[in-house]
Amino acid sequence: MGDRHSLRRRVAIGIALLTLLVVAVHSIALYVIIDDREEEQINNVVADEMQGFIARYRADPASAPPRSQNLSARVARNAAERAALPPHLRDLAIGMHEVFVNGEEMHVAVRVVENTWFYLVYDVSHHEAQLREILWLLAFGVVVTAIVASVLGYLLAGLLTEPVAALAARVAALGPDWRPDAPLASHYRDREVRRLAEAFDAYMARMSEFVSREQSFTADVSHELRTPLTAIHTGCELLLNDTDLPEEIRQRIRRIDRAAERMGGVIQSLLLLARAGQPTTVESVDLHGCAEEAADPLREMLADRGIALRNDIPRGLAQPLDRTALGVVLSNLLRNAADSMERGEIVCRAGDGWIEIEDTGRGIPADELPRVFERHYRGRGARDAEGYGIGLSLVGRIVERQGWGLSLDSVPGRGTRARLRLAATG
Repeated sequence: MGDRHSLRRRVAIGIALLTLLVVAVHSIALYVIIDDREEEQINNVVADEMQGFIARYRADPASAPPRSQNLSARVARNAAERAALPPHLRDLAIGMHEVFVNGEEMHVAVRVVENTWFYLVYDVSHHEAQLREILWLLAFGVVVTAIVASVLGYLLAGLLTEPVAALAARVAALGPDWRPDAPLASHYRDREVRRLAEAFDAYMARMSEFVSREQSFTADVSHELRTPLTAIHTGCELLLNDTDLPEEIRQRIRRIDRAAERMGGVIQSLLLLARAGQPTTVESVDLHGCAEEAADPLREMLADRGIALRNDIPRGLAQPLDRTALGVVLSNLLRNAADSMERGEIVCRAGDGWIEIEDTGRGIPADELPRVFERHYRGRGARDAEGYGIGLSLVGRIVERQGWGLSLDSVPGRGTRARLRLAATG
């Protein structure tokens, strides 16, 4: 499909069609000229033979009319002799004629001198055979030219489009963090390709500046928000230590604390995304321990809701990857699993290169699964204050940046399984 619309193929087809059109027009014109000149030559030969025939007859009426393999002559001195002529000669008027006898073309010259009719018949079948041979040769030449033009056109198109293909390969290798050693335009001398490369240079410069501003803004805002969130979290802990507070107030404080923890997770995700383009720290990560760390901030909330968390990841199972990124992803996946249920169980499993988090919550309808990673998308069954929200959107971006894979399988009313396929990044 892609090759059918490739520039090289279109250029090659254009070259081949143009060559074929030129050769075909030239061949047709050549054939018409040859046919016209041959007709003219035949008529001249017949006219000369007719003059000679008439001169010999007038000198000696008893002389035999000329006859050869292709030429024959007749004389009609009166109406009776004209009536005895063959049908193809009988009604011909004075002049030059083309007649067909048994499918063969004849050129016939008719003259009248002193009431005597002279007929000279020239069989042009051998000329027609030669013309057919020329026509077949021209047609064969057109076919050969088409084949040669297609092959050479494809090779020539490759040379013509090579700079564009090279530019496309260079552009495909670029990323948001592009820092060129030299502008793309410096690699090309062709004016058109150079202008295209200059346009890409300008576009990538704008994109790089935009990404840099976005990363700086995200990092600055995230750092600024961490301080007040830490103060909120600390204040909630101190208030919860006061045993004289009514339970209703304590519940509200717990909600504030959970909201602060959720915001902390979002901030950590934003900080991780703001580091995109910077070298990733890859280390051997204990998957069991990383899952425990991601679950620790949620244990009190899970206990309050009657949700059991089971970590079935084998101890000692390690994977070389970015520990911070994995922690953020697992924390968001565990939190979303908890948000989808009032009670039940969450199970963490892992193997070589993968981690699964499965819950027994309400599940996700099939028509919503393709959209759960969209930013701000909330499913029909989402809580008023919680739900899928921005968390899964950030998870999707982190997973993509790390080169991992994430898939969701869900059965409404039975639960959801999130499978994270891991790959080391460097």
